Amino acid sequence: MESPELDYSNAFDEELSHIINPEDGFKKINNNNHTPILLSESIQTLIKSYSETLSSEELDDKLLKIADSLYYMKEYALAKDYYTKYVSTHMYIDSNSEFYPIRIYAMYHIYLSLFYSLFPQPYKTHHIRSVYEEILKILSEIQKIMQESINGKIHPFMIYNGTIYMYTICNVLMESEIFAPVTEYLLWCVMAIETNVVLLDVGYVQWRVTLYKAVCECYHKSGYPQHADTFSSQSLIKLESLSNLILQADNTANNIPTLITSSSTKDLASLIPGINVTTNTTTSN
Repeated sequence: MESPELDYSNAFDEELSHIINPEDGFKKINNNNHTPILLSESIQTLIKSYSETLSSEELDDKLLKIADSLYYMKEYALAKDYYTKYVSTHMYIDSNSEFYPIRIYAMYHIYLSLFYSLFPQPYKTHHIRSVYEEILKILSEIQKIMQESINGKIHPFMIYNGTIYMYTICNVLMESEIFAPVTEYLLWCVMAIETNVVLLDVGYVQWRVTLYKAVCECYHKSGYPQHADTFSSQSLIKLESLSNLILQADNTANNIPTLITSSSTKDLASLIPGINVTTNTTTSN
């Protein structure tokens, strides 16, 4: 009687779970005397032991799984290495490939890992100020990744995620009273959202307002209140236009989209001195 074929993929995962676990952190290895070096060596040994039994596609999947686990364990330096390994095996794939979104995801996380590895957690203002030039370079790299997604004209969620990552990093700089260099990256996020038809949907309105308000704050704190007023006024016009389009397109009893734009418009209008906005809403029958 033949013995059942060993599932090497599950066996790999089982052994990996004895080394790392994103929920529990380090496993008990070497009597708890674990260091990033020991962790790295243990992972490398595991990968090598399965290099001839797993296919190249399976090994790639494992690299990404390891990277994600390390990232959620806040082992950012090691996570960056494994995201980089994954990307290096998918450098030249078409934007229509099923692996393309995963590649973009890994590229984003290379720079997120680098960002979080620059300073201790929890961070203090002086930590951020000491590395803010490096942080600006990271923002520039994320911008390039977003540009690739925009050029591909597919996968809007990758653009949306990029704006979240960029805003998160910008917000850390803003909390450290660094505003002027941040403004251009927030404006880039606004442009990325507004030039994608899918992301103009009402479901993303509140996120757009978050970006609009962040831009206005940067303008104000950088000493350009007139720019903030102009930008918020222009953004308000865009939201009111969206609200009007919704009203024209849908006169049914469902007024949730209009209520969303109404609330967001009022939220943004509160930033403009002397503006009192009354927005149209539909009424349920």
